[in-house]
Amino acid sequence: MLPPMFTRRFADRTALARLGRSVRERLAADPTVYALGNPKAEIFAVASFVTPAECAHLVGMIDATARPSPVYASGSEGQTYRTSYSGDVDREDSFVKMLERRISDLLGIDPAWGETIQGLSLIHI
Repeated sequence: MLPPMFTRRFADRTALARLGRSVRERLAADPTVYALGNPKAEIFAVASFVTPAECAHLVGMIDATARPSPVYASGSEGQTYRTSYSGDVDREDSFVKMLERRISDLLGIDPAWGETIQGLSLIHI
């Protein structure tokens, strides 16, 4: 018999696999969703998920909270600069709650399972 920590880990993995199947099936049934066809990752896109005005508003929220993304030592010897900025938006903001609800509805999962929406701004060098 496996120790409880291994049993729990397996149960979590099984639940995640079941959830992944459910989300993939839901996305496959939605005509606005398309797979990007990456052999190393399942990446999906949604046509017109946000309006241009919503996109501009979200970009503004992200830019207002953006900070340099951290530089990690592994594989970045001597690198002291970053080419991106990360911005966490306020999860309690009504606009953010609306987007989180839309994402949860699309995926068919409880919004409580989600993470804080974060944006990334890249610097072209």
